[in-house]
Amino acid sequence: MTSWVVSAHGGVDKSKNRVRRLIAPTEKFKYSVTSVPSGVELVMFTKQGDIFYGGDPELDAFIAGNENDPAITGRIHKTKTQKSIVPDYNAYGTTDFRSGVYEVGVGKVFDLPDGSVTPLSTILKQAQVRKVGRVYWLCCACLH
Repeated sequence: MTSWVVSAHGGVDKSKNRVRRLIAPTEKFKYSVTSVPSGVELVMFTKQGDIFYGGDPELDAFIAGNENDPAITGRIHKTKTQKSIVPDYNAYGTTDFRSGVYEVGVGKVFDLPDGSVTPLSTILKQAQVRKVGRVYWLCCACLH
C-alpha cells in the first residue's frame, strides 16, 4: 500500500457556514469539515487544536520507508478511517522546514510552496485518485 506524508504548517479556520454552526454547534462542526474518502486512512499526530512539535525525525523515517519506526508509531494520536468526518485542515506551505507531500520510501510527490494553502480535502482526493491508502498529517491541527 502506498502512503503519503503531508509536511507543512497546519490549521483550520472557522466555518463560514453560519447555519452549520447553529444546527451542529459541536466543536468539530464549528470548522470547515471534509470526509476521508473510500480506500484512504488519515493518520493524525496531534489532537484537534494542538500544535505539532518536531517533525524531522518522523519525516526522515518516512522518506527512508520506515512507517513502523518508533519515531512515528510513538507519536500517532489517531487514525481516521474512510467516511470519517474531520476538520478540513489547511496545509500552509513554508520554507521553515521541508514542506511538501512525500510518498513513503520514495520522496516528494508535490511541493507545497511557501505561502501556499492546500486544503486537506484536496490532498485526500488526490490520494484517492492515485490509489494512496494512507495519508499521514505531519502538521499542526490548530484552530483559528
